[in-house]
Amino acid sequence: MTFDYRDLDAQKKILRGAFSGDHSWRIPELLEVALADPGFYLTAASQIHMPCWHRGRVVLVGDAGYCAAYLSGRGTSLALTGARFLAEELVDADYASAFTRYETRQRPYVTSAQNSIDRGLDRMLPATWDAIADRNRALRV
Repeated sequence: MTFDYRDLDAQKKILRGAFSGDHSWRIPELLEVALADPGFYLTAASQIHMPCWHRGRVVLVGDAGYCAAYLSGRGTSLALTGARFLAEELVDADYASAFTRYETRQRPYVTSAQNSIDRGLDRMLPATWDAIADRNRALRV
């Protein structure tokens, strides 16, 4: 879906179009409140896949370099391991070598997290009300 993220009316139109015909649960109430909110913001859940996290003397850590999206549940842990690995590598090396070693150490964690978002997606974001009920029953057990 392509839209200008600065266009509040376009964002609201997308949300309205997605839920306007749904009158179940509290959808109409939630939709009305969301559309009336002056701080309303809509964006996609996405990942960043970068082949390299540094250029020159600049290096990226955390979501800036390897956002695995909230669906992975790993954003904080990736940021922490990335910061630690980078700090450890910078202690005894020039920055160019340190950046390369940091990426070598961190890349497997990032790749695993980015590849894991499809696993369990149906449990996190069930597609139907029946699937939501099934998930909730399974979690209670």
